Amino acid sequence: FDIILPALKNTLVLTIAAAVPIRGIADVRPELARVVEVEGKTAGVYQAAVDRFRKGRMSADLLADLIDRTIVPEVQAMRTRLSEVSGVPDQHQPLVAAADEYLRLRDESWRQRSAALRKSSLPGLREADKTERASLEAFRRFAPQDPA
Repeated sequence: FDIILPALKNTLVLTIAAAVPIRGIADVRPELARVVEVEGKTAGVYQAAVDRFRKGRMSADLLADLIDRTIVPEVQAMRTRLSEVSGVPDQHQPLVAAADEYLRLRDESWRQRSAALRKSSLPGLREADKTERASLEAFRRFAPQDPA
């Protein structure tokens, strides 16, 4: 019994010591999953609106309004939310940085697209596409890849 008690005590001390550093460390996976959801949602909303635009049921100005009033605020809110995550473990810092870069570039691409639509500017739309491609490269660095 004299041998078991110290061993039990040491095990308890080690368990508590191991658990203490975990407190205050963020699990960023749910936030990164939300970023992926925001991309899916905003891209879906935009695609549906583009379909209406192509069929003549929506003007370029209304499409730009949708971007400005719906999509951009959602991307900005997600970026703010991600920036408020604290206690990110070192190994997850590159993922969070890639997600932030994605959100920054995606916000920029949406703003460029909106401005180009309002001006009927094909070069502006090309620039928005270029920025969008850069944002999606950052997206691929943190988002889970589809095995298909």
